[in-house]
Amino acid sequence: MLPSDMTPPALPPPPGPLLTELHYFPCQAFFAALLRAEGELIIEAHETFQKQTYRNRCYIQGANQVLLLTVPVEKARKHVSIKDVRIDTTQRWRAQHWRAVQSAYGKSPFFEFFADEFERVFAKEWEWLYELNRFVLTQCLNLLGLSARITETEHWHADAKGVWDLRSAFQPGQTSSWRHFYQPVVYPQLFGEEFAENLSVLDLLCCEGPHALSLLKQSIRYRN
Repeated sequence: MLPSDMTPPALPPPPGPLLTELHYFPCQAFFAALLRAEGELIIEAHETFQKQTYRNRCYIQGANQVLLLTVPVEKARKHVSIKDVRIDTTQRWRAQHWRAVQSAYGKSPFFEFFADEFERVFAKEWEWLYELNRFVLTQCLNLLGLSARITETEHWHADAKGVWDLRSAFQPGQTSSWRHFYQPVVYPQLFGEEFAENLSVLDLLCCEGPHALSLLKQSIRYRN
């Protein structure tokens, strides 16, 4: 504790508005980065779609293991724009994902508080992945109680200036890209003997409810 006549040291300034892509039920590091950027988010709207990324997948804690939920997309030409990625509506992914979420978190402390809002995501027949992810982001921000100022890129710039460029920094199974700004705070999870870090924000919301935002704030590492 600091003496009463001393002011706390100033935190480092934010590294700039967060520039990154949309994700499907983003991982917790995504929201820690957004908090570090003081709620300034620029969505990369002109990238090409990349397979096997958080753009169409998320991870939740199942009874026996961490579960992967993937939004199926139609096959398309190479280098397709993210806004042109169609969801494969011939597959019953919405029902499957909703059942998986219910099974994983139905007995969690705060599932009932959020269930109706979660279900809204799976109740609609989505055509475009970008629109789905934009809606999911809005839902997650609202449930966290996190205010954000969101804009989209107007063009693709490989070397963006004046922003905190974390495009493609969040990759499944990789931690090196976010360890410098995010250190997960351990919280009680429903399953598993070891803590599963950086799962989808779904896990944090269902397990911690109104305390989720506070835990995200505690997880930020203020080192530039």
